[in-house]
Amino acid sequence: MPKVSVIMSVFNDEKNVAESVKSILNQTFDDFEFMIVNDGSTDDSMKIVHSLKDPRIRTIQHENIGLTKSLNKAICVSQSEYIARQDSDDISIPDRLEKQVSFLDNNPEYAMIGTGIYRINSYGRIIETPSVISSNRKIRWFLRTGNCFCHGSVMIRRSSLNHVGIYRDYLKVTQDYDLWRRISEAYKVENLRERLYLWRKNKQNISSREREVQDKTAALIGAFSRERSLNGIDSYRLLADCEGDVDYLIRKKATKEFRHWYNIALGDIYLRARRPHLAKKQYKRCLNETIEFYTLLRLLFVINTEIYSIARSIGIKVLR
Repeated sequence: MPKVSVIMSVFNDEKNVAESVKSILNQTFDDFEFMIVNDGSTDDSMKIVHSLKDPRIRTIQHENIGLTKSLNKAICVSQSEYIARQDSDDISIPDRLEKQVSFLDNNPEYAMIGTGIYRINSYGRIIETPSVISSNRKIRWFLRTGNCFCHGSVMIRRSSLNHVGIYRDYLKVTQDYDLWRRISEAYKVENLRERLYLWRKNKQNISSREREVQDKTAALIGAFSRERSLNGIDSYRLLADCEGDVDYLIRKKATKEFRHWYNIALGDIYLRARRPHLAKKQYKRCLNETIEFYTLLRLLFVINTEIYSIARSIGIKVLR
């Protein structure tokens, strides 16, 4: 049985898939199986994959079912101690797997390890070097309102997935963020500060509608996390009943308490994104409810925009 299962889902990425696959096949660590899922591609992506003959490659074919279900299928049929991700248009530095395996082997209390990344353009040129959030304490704090892991760069201990579960299908976006939150609540997590992954930046700008869906889903994930901290279980089953419709869940299915947590989480996300006018709108919805101390502090910062502006100008990092 190999030590690592690298999982990749491919959908119509004939331009980049060869370079991405080769970056895994050429790793300094070679005790892995490479699970490549063809998610209903209609171009030559899989023809290219099949031309890269290597006994470590295992392919799965099915109709287009989306990234989340494709990854879950690969996880369920893989056999290794560690699960590593790789996106079909990204590139792993040659010693990425070696350094991640070494970290997990030497730190059994950690369940997941990501890496620093470079952002590259469609031509493979480095265009950004994002900051790296590291240390379990800082990561856990950051995850309250944002994602500090590059999805394709992570390696996860299988035993932790057996405990917290895999990706959740009815989260239409930010499924990885939900999984990171669930793992980090039960185990330690870390990012290597070394930049061992090249993430290809999509040229297409996200639409305001897509951004809204992402923000609302992330807030829902935050409310789920609050539920788990209090009750040990969350209301994901209600989202499944609503077939993934977040707005319907909040309007029709959620309790008053859950809506409160959701509004606070969405306000926090807007505040981190430096959109205080939207944060104020969310926080104001909590004024007629029993309000927590930290929620009151949030309101003091954002309802009075002058206080907020002064805080920013003197370098106070609100809710970082």
